[in-house]
Amino acid sequence: MKSIINFLVIVLVGFATLDGLRDTFLQNNPISYVKEFASVILLLLLLLKAFGSNTKINSTFIILCNFFALFVLVICFATTKYALTSLTRGTLSFGGWSVWVKLLSFYCLMNCLFFIRIMYKDIYYNIPRLYIRFTMIYCLVTIFFIGTGLSSHLLQRNWSGRLSIGYPTMDSLVLIVAIIFSIYFLHKKSARIFSIAVFTGVLLMQNTASGYIMLLMLFLFSIFFMKGIYKVLSLVFISCFCLIGFYIYNYWYVNMGDYGILLVDKINGFVLGNDTSSIEIRQQQISTLMNDMNSYLLYVIFGKGGDEAYLVENTYYALYGCVGVVGISLFLLLFVFFFLKIPKSFSNSTYYSHGIIISVVYLISCAGLIGFYLFPMIFILAYLVSLYSFSEASHEQIIKAL
Repeated sequence: MKSIINFLVIVLVGFATLDGLRDTFLQNNPISYVKEFASVILLLLLLLKAFGSNTKINSTFIILCNFFALFVLVICFATTKYALTSLTRGTLSFGGWSVWVKLLSFYCLMNCLFFIRIMYKDIYYNIPRLYIRFTMIYCLVTIFFIGTGLSSHLLQRNWSGRLSIGYPTMDSLVLIVAIIFSIYFLHKKSARIFSIAVFTGVLLMQNTASGYIMLLMLFLFSIFFMKGIYKVLSLVFISCFCLIGFYIYNYWYVNMGDYGILLVDKINGFVLGNDTSSIEIRQQQISTLMNDMNSYLLYVIFGKGGDEAYLVENTYYALYGCVGVVGISLFLLLFVFFFLKIPKSFSNSTYYSHGIIISVVYLISCAGLIGFYLFPMIFILAYLVSLYSFSEASHEQIIKAL
C-alpha cells in the first residue's frame, strides 16, 4: 500500500510543478485528467487505510475545512447547473463543470495530505524536496528550449516578451514556492545556493508583475525575519534589483527586444500606476462581472457557478462570480486563520515560518490568476491546510524523529 501511496504522491507533485508545460507538449491530451483521477484514488486508498487502522482525527481545523469545502462544492454544483450565464467571456472559452471538478480535487488533496501526514509521515515530509526536484526539471527544460532557440517552434507557448515555455504567471508561483522550500528544507549549503540561483533566474525569465512582487516580498521577509547570510544577500539583491530596474526602464529596454518593452509596461502599470492595455482589459472584465452579479441578490450571495468564474482573471473576483460573497468570505477566513498561526521563531526558522511566507506570496499570485482552477495553486492551498492542521511543535518533533 505504501508504495502505491508514494507513487500517487509523486504523480500529484509532478503535476503541481510541471502542469505549465503540459499544454506545451501535450495540448488537449487526456493526460490532463490523470491528476484529478489520482487525487480521488489516493483519497479512497487513504480512507480505507484509515478505517482499517482505526485512525483518529484530532484536528478541529480539518473538520471545519471539510464542512466548508463540502458546502462550497454543493453551492457551486447548484449554481453551475441552474444559474443563467449568457455573457461573452472574450478569449476565455472554458469553465463550467471543470471548475467544480477542480474544487473537488482540492477537497480530495486537502484530505489526502492530512491523512498522509498521520499515516505516512516520511512521505509527507519529503514533499518539499520532491517539489524542488520537479521544479528543477521545469527549469532545465525551460533553459534548454530558450537557450537553443527551440522555443520558437512551440507556437502555443511562444510568449511575446517572456522567456517561458509554460504558463508564466502560474509558473512564477511554483518557482517562488520552490525557492522557499529550498531555503527551509535543503540542508546542504551548495545544493541550497544552486537551487535558489536557478529558480530565481528562471523566475526573472518569466517577466511577470506578480513574479517580481512575490520575489521582492520574499527578500523583504528575509531582511526582517531571517538572520545571517540571507539578510545580507536580500539587501544586496533588492539594491541591485532596483538599480538595474531603473536603468532598464530609462535606458536599456530599447536593446532588450520584447522582454524590455513588456518589463517597461509592467513598471508603468504596477509601479507607477499608469493605465496600460492589460489594466484596461482587467477593468472591463471587472465591470462586466459586477453588472451581471448585481442583477440578482442570490447571485451576490451564492454566485453564478463555474461559467461566471472566468469573467475576470483574478481569484478574488472569480470566487465572487463562482460562489458569491459566501465563497470569498470563507476563502479569506481561511487565510486569516493561517496568519494567526504565528511561527515560534522566524529567526530560528521554526516549521510554520515557510507556511506564512507561502501564504503571503499565494495571495499575491491570486491577483493575476484564477487560483481554484489551476492545479498547482490547488495543491499549494491543500498543502497549507494540511500544514496548519497540526501544531508547529508536533511537526518539529516528528522531523527530529525521522
